Amino acid sequence: MSFDCFLYNNARKTFVHMYVNVLVSLHVNIHIFLRLFTALFAAYPFIPDK
Repeated sequence: MSFDCFLYNNARKTFVHMYVNVLVSLHVNIHIFLRLFTALFAAYPFIPDK
């Protein structure tokens, strides 16, 4: 196994790992945002007018 191949595989693994992390965090953020939005929407009729 050559050093270039090792570097390439390492970089690819790191990139995939970063990509997965970003996807997971995005999914979690969207989930939290949806929960907040749903809670706000549910509470909207009970918010008194200013």
